[in-house]
Order: sequence, then C-alpha cells, then structure tokens
Amino acid sequence: MERGILVVTCPDRPGLISAVTSMLALHGTNVIEAEQHSEPTTDRFFMRVEFEPRGASFDAVASGMTALANQFEMEWKLRSSARPKRMAIFVSKYDHCLLDLVWRVRQGEIPAEIACIVSNHPDLQHVVEGFGLPFHHVAITKDNKAAQEEAELSLLRDYAVDFVVMARYMQILS
Repeated sequence: MERGILVVTCPDRPGLISAVTSMLALHGTNVIEAEQHSEPTTDRFFMRVEFEPRGASFDAVASGMTALANQFEMEWKLRSSARPKRMAIFVSKYDHCLLDLVWRVRQGEIPAEIACIVSNHPDLQHVVEGFGLPFHHVAITKDNKAAQEEAELSLLRDYAVDFVVMARYMQILS
C-alpha cells in the first residue's frame, strides 16, 4: 500500500507535533509512524511522519503543509513511498564503485533512481553518458571550494535528490 512520507524541520516551539498531526488527521490520513526530536544546540525541530493517505490526495496534504509552513517557518518534503528515492553519486577518477552502483540500481538490488553523477574530474563523463545518465563536472581548486560546494548543492536541489552516495569521491565536504 502506498504511504506518504513527510519530513519537517523548523525553529523549535510548542505545538509543532500537534499542528502537523492535526493537519494530517483533518485530511483523513492515518499516521503509521512518527519520529521527532529537538536539537537544543540549534533550537531546531525535526519530524518524520509516515502515513496512509486513506483517500486523501497528496496535493491536499501539500496544501495543508504550505499553510503550516507559513505559520511555523517550516521547511518540508512530502513524497510517496511508491516513488523510489533519488540518488546522486559523487565520484572522482576511478569507475569501479560507480559501475557497481549503476549495475545494482539497474538490477533492482538498490531500490533507488540515479538522478545525476557529479565529479571533480571529467574522466568518467563518457562512461556516465553511455548509461544515459546526467554527468556534471564541478572542478575544485583551493580557491573555489566554497563556490564548488554551492554548485554541488544547487545540482542536488535541481535534481530533487534525496541522498548522496560517495563512490570514491576523494574530497571532504563541509
């Protein structure tokens, strides 16, 4: 059965759990699992809720979340469990880890979708494009590390990436 997965973060304050779960109940969903915590050092609230739609549309839930987000300064993501998670692969010059990941995704061993490949070297561009996957070369120097990381973050946003796999990517990310 398809489930909705809602992930929320915002400044911590009383009533956040109630606000989110009440909105979900108002739309007729059934909460299956909820996890939340506050981070005292940053004063941030984090929540993940998995729910059964029970006839509610994801658009209706998204509309309800938009209203809450405005009220509570929330950042949120809503996705269907039926949609595979989107993965970005960061790789340097060596292809063996990259090739293994592509193979496993294509064979269904890793339940994910490869959104893009990012590399600090152009060496594997022809290999990646041979698989029909988007390749992005983001060169790194000592002088452009901050700009390079911002470019990588921009790619992750543009491709709606859920997680990153470091496949022998030999750079430290801050």
